[in-house]
Amino acid sequence: MSTSTSTQKKPSRIISRSQAGFNLIEVMAALGILAFGILAVGSMQNTSLLGTTRAYNLTDGTTVAMDTMESILSLSYSHSDLDLGTRQLEAQGRFTPQVTVTQPADNTKLIAVRVTWVEAGGGEKSTTITSIKNSLPF
Repeated sequence: MSTSTSTQKKPSRIISRSQAGFNLIEVMAALGILAFGILAVGSMQNTSLLGTTRAYNLTDGTTVAMDTMESILSLSYSHSDLDLGTRQLEAQGRFTPQVTVTQPADNTKLIAVRVTWVEAGGGEKSTTITSIKNSLPF
C-alpha cells in the first residue's frame, strides 16, 4: 500500500506592489493637483471675461466717437458747433463725448472727439479720434 501525502498550500496573503491599489496619500496628492488646475482655469476664465468686457467698451466708445465725428464733419465750416473751444455733448448711454475745435492754420479746423466711460472696476477710460475740416472757397 502506498501512502501519499498531499500537502495543501495555503493561499499567500502577500500582494505585490504592482497589484496594490492607491493609498490615501496618493489620492490626496492627486486631488490637490486637480484642485490647483481647476483654480488656474477659473482664474484664466475671469481674466478672459474682463478682457472681453474692456474690448467691448472700447469698440462701443469708438463707434460713438466716429458717429459724433461724422455728424460734425457734415456741418458747414462756419457752423456754430464748429466754433473754437471745447464743449461737452449729451451722454449716449454710459459714453460721454466731448468735442474740441482748434485752428492750427487759416481756413483749417482741427476737430478732436474724445469719448469717456467708466469701466466695471471704476477706472475711467477714453478714446479719441481727430480730423481736419477745411474751408472750401466757392
